[in-house]
Amino acid sequence: MLKIDENILILSKEVKYKSIKSSGPGGQNINKKSTAISLYFDISNSSFLSEDIKVKLLNKPNKYLNKSGKIIIKVNTYKSQNKNKSEAILRLITYFKSAV
Repeated sequence: MLKIDENILILSKEVKYKSIKSSGPGGQNINKKSTAISLYFDISNSSFLSEDIKVKLLNKPNKYLNKSGKIIIKVNTYKSQNKNKSEAILRLITYFKSAV
């Protein structure tokens, strides 16, 4: 479970992660190792979110929200895959808190 706040929980299996190769400068391994993370969350198909919260999220314009109602967060800030994953989760939580 991913706890957004006291009232909002998301099943961990509803949040998908994909490792991708980082781009840009940063050393000899930056473009060889898949350290960047893409986080995917489908608002409409979430079984734990109430309809009220879904409507609020879908009506809150954000760079992470695409036209099909999915949140896509790409992070390549760090050279560590775990740190990038943690950052993606923090961005998801921040998005939820700003919309609800």
